[in-house]
Amino acid sequence: MAEVGFTNIVATRFKWPINRWAKDKKYKELGAWNNENTSIALESLTMAPFTRGLGWSSEEVNVFLPKVRNDLNDPKIHAYWPICSVYGMKPEA
Repeated sequence: MAEVGFTNIVATRFKWPINRWAKDKKYKELGAWNNENTSIALESLTMAPFTRGLGWSSEEVNVFLPKVRNDLNDPKIHAYWPICSVYGMKPEA
């Protein structure tokens, strides 16, 4: 961003739990929201890469997705999404 003229650049890293496993109330709520969003988007995120890239049939993907959802909902699995947010002020015109 700096190379093209942006200033006041801020990069922040976050960890978003995949479900409600976190002990901290804030992260527990964030994990619940993240889990809901991921569950809703899961088929859309997997169908094309698995059928086109891996050669799976759509039926194979649809059999696999409930297993993935079970893991996403399992509070014994302490996983998170690494998130990076970057922003800055645009260059003067």
